[in-house]
Amino acid sequence: MFFDLSFVDWDDSLLMAVLWSLVWGALFLKDKLVALVAALAVFSHFIADWPVHNNDLAIYPHSELHLGWGLWGRLGTVSWILEGFFALTLVAYSWRAQAKRGVSMLWPSVLRSRSRRRTWFTAYWSLSASSCQACY
Repeated sequence: MFFDLSFVDWDDSLLMAVLWSLVWGALFLKDKLVALVAALAVFSHFIADWPVHNNDLAIYPHSELHLGWGLWGRLGTVSWILEGFFALTLVAYSWRAQAKRGVSMLWPSVLRSRSRRRTWFTAYWSLSASSCQACY
């Protein structure tokens, strides 16, 4: 694993996933179906984290019980490759769905990739070996 995720109880707990789902869904209460879909979309992050996290997803912050199947630990770099393929699949699906509607995803994709490259990749590549305890 490339990052030290030793304590993620506040941001990745089941309770916080439910809370953030309710908050996001509440923003769309004018249309109950849209609110439900929005809340489920946020909660899906917790569901997607479950297989990859290394038994560090708490039920609530500072809980004794933690969840996670640990694919990051078992698959190592392969898990990052699988996540990349999953992300590319979602982009391809979105691109195709928008093309059917007559909407081009070229510029939104270019702008999104440019903005992420300057922030996330810079921080990722600047990790030193001493700060990456879980790498060894």
